[in-house]
Amino acid sequence: MRLFLDSHSARLDKKGRVSFPASFRTALERFENRSFYLRPHHLLDCIEGFSEPALEQVDASLAALDAYSEEQELLSLALLGDTSALTYDAEGRFSLAPKLQTHAHIEEALVFVGLGEKFQIWEPVRLERRKIEALALLRAQRPSLPRGPRP
Repeated sequence: MRLFLDSHSARLDKKGRVSFPASFRTALERFENRSFYLRPHHLLDCIEGFSEPALEQVDASLAALDAYSEEQELLSLALLGDTSALTYDAEGRFSLAPKLQTHAHIEEALVFVGLGEKFQIWEPVRLERRKIEALALLRAQRPSLPRGPRP
């Protein structure tokens, strides 16, 4: 499967490294690539992660906007300006940049959250607060998904 699913708790080591979840590594390896991309989320106190194909979709969406429009400039700056390319080592570890740790208020404990084509990295208490907020918004707004073609 090429999707990032489930939640995985982890801890930073003394060198600022963390183990990338095995199921997330499997998802990336299906693209025949150990590279992934991290950026500070532009609206939330978390880190957003992408595979290369997912990041290319973001870039294509930005390219569809009017070149040099304020919307295109602002979104490009927010979505790509602080995005970093990373790979994990043979043990599945990668270094989480101090700038990203600060943005997400991560000191040691963290949680990877799979969101399908992307994932997020949260400080655990902030994630629980966000889940409560999200559930309350969903209950109030009652959104639905469009039904796609059946297999």
